[in-house]
Amino acid sequence: MDVLLVGAACLASGSGCRKPDAGSSASPAEVSRLPPPAEAAPLDDEEARLVSGAVASLAADLYPRLAADRTNMAFSPTSILLALAMTSGGARGETAAEMNAVMHLGDDPDRTRALLGRAQRVLLTAGSESVQLAVANRLFGERTYRFRPEFLEWTAAEYAAPLEAVDFRGAFEAVRGGINDWVAEQTRDRIPVILPERSVDPDTRLVLVNAIYFKGRWALVFEPEATVPRPFTLADGTKVEVPTMAARDDFGYAARDGAQLLELPYAGDALSMVVVLPAEGAAPDPWLTAERLAGLGRLPVQEVEVRLPRFRIDPPGPCRLEAELQALGMERAFDPGAAEFEGMADPPNPDDRLYVSAVFHRAFVEVNEEGTEAAAATAVVMAPQGMPPSPREPLRFHADRPFLFLIRENRTGLVLFAGRVGDPRPAG
Repeated sequence: MDVLLVGAACLASGSGCRKPDAGSSASPAEVSRLPPPAEAAPLDDEEARLVSGAVASLAADLYPRLAADRTNMAFSPTSILLALAMTSGGARGETAAEMNAVMHLGDDPDRTRALLGRAQRVLLTAGSESVQLAVANRLFGERTYRFRPEFLEWTAAEYAAPLEAVDFRGAFEAVRGGINDWVAEQTRDRIPVILPERSVDPDTRLVLVNAIYFKGRWALVFEPEATVPRPFTLADGTKVEVPTMAARDDFGYAARDGAQLLELPYAGDALSMVVVLPAEGAAPDPWLTAERLAGLGRLPVQEVEVRLPRFRIDPPGPCRLEAELQALGMERAFDPGAAEFEGMADPPNPDDRLYVSAVFHRAFVEVNEEGTEAAAATAVVMAPQGMPPSPREPLRFHADRPFLFLIRENRTGLVLFAGRVGDPRPAG
C-alpha cells in the first residue's frame, strides 16, 4: 500500500492551516490531539555536531545529483531529512539500516532521530520581529487503515506531527488538493503544489509532510538606490547585465579552499546566509562537501565591499527523489516485496503492507535588498577557517559569476537551504 512522505520548507513564521475543502480532508475532530510540546532544550556542542553533520552529509550527497543539468537550483536538506526521519521511525530490519545509513544517523540512529526532533523545536525559537521561521509536520492517513498507535504517538511527540484521517479510497484527488492547500498555507503560497497529478490513488495509505518557512531581513540592509545593472559571467563565458546589490560594511569573510566566503547575517543574528564564490573560471560545485559544510562555523568580521545580484529560484513543480535516494543506498524502502515498515503498521495480509512509492521535494528562494524569503517541500510516497588577509582597503566580494548559497541556523549549524545561482536573470 502507498505511503507518501512530504516535506516543505519556507522562510516565515506561523503555521496556520486553511480549512479543508468538503471531502478533501478530515474534519477538525479527526485530527489527532498533540501532547503538550516538549521544552526545546538547546543542543549541546556534541548534539549539534551530530544533527548538523547528518544534514551536511545528506546535502553533500544530494547536491551533485539535484544540481545536474540545472543552471539555478535550491533545496532544503533539513526538510528532506526531517521527512525521511519520520518515515524511518517506522522502518525495521534492513530497510531501517539502509535508511539510517543514507541519512547519516550514526551509531545510535534512534538518538539522532530524537535530536532531530529537538533541533526542529529549537529552530522555532530563532524567530523574531524581523525574522519569521516556522516548522510544521502532519500525517495524512487513510481513515480505514490501522496504523500502530506507538508510531503515531512517536511522530506526534518527537516531531509535533498529528495524524489527520482522510479518505484516499473514495476521494483521493480531493485529498491531494487538501494536502497541497495545507503545504501552500504553511509556506505562505510559495509552494502551491507539492503533490502533482497522479501522485496519490486509492491505494495510498499515508502521506507524511514537513513544511518550513523562513523570511528574514538582513542585519545590514542593502540600499535600493545602490542596485544597478552590472555584468555577470555565465558558465559558458557569456556576459549578461543583471540588477546587482551593493554595500560596504562589516561582514563575515574568509578565503579558504579556493573560494571566497561571505556571511550575511539576518536581523537577530540567529540565522545567516553564506555565499560561496569560486575563483574566476572555476565551477562552484566542487566546494560543497560534507566536511566543509560541517566545519563552516562563523566567519571573522571585517570590512568588505559586496556586490551580490538579486535572484529568485522558483521551479515550476516538485522534483522526485526516488532515484537519487536509491542510488545512495536506500533501496528496500522502495521495493514493495522487501520493504519493512512494520513499525508503522503490520497488517496480516502481506498485500496491505507499506512501501515508499515516491518522494517529492520543492524549494523556493528569493533574495533582494531587504532580505530573503525561502520555502521548500518534500514528499515521500509509500505503497502496499583560514585566517583572512588584513588589507588597508576593504576586501572585495563581487559575485559576478556562478556561486553557491547556504542558509544556516547559527547555533546548531543546520543548513536549512542550499543552492546554486548560475544565471540571476528573471525567468521568462
